[in-house]
Amino acid sequence: MPYKVEASIGAGQVMAQVPGLRHRVEDMLTGILASAEEIRRIHQIDLASTSDQPMRLYVGPYVLSYVLDLDQRCAKVVFVEQPKRERGSGT
Repeated sequence: MPYKVEASIGAGQVMAQVPGLRHRVEDMLTGILASAEEIRRIHQIDLASTSDQPMRLYVGPYVLSYVLDLDQRCAKVVFVEQPKRERGSGT
């Protein structure tokens, strides 16, 4: 069964506005799902998360909050934000 990457409505709308972002996110989360599944298989550590405790992933200037469901082989992006630069920070 292949991995699935889903997104909430809001996260999907943000990713759709940025060319190539959805594809990059899907590639990264598919790799994370495969790694988490392997860790669970070898070390019996479950890296699944819940919607009240999402994990974060940085993709370029965007920060994505996501949850994993290893039993369903699925990652769901629940929120996408682009942190605002502070004035005069130079970064």
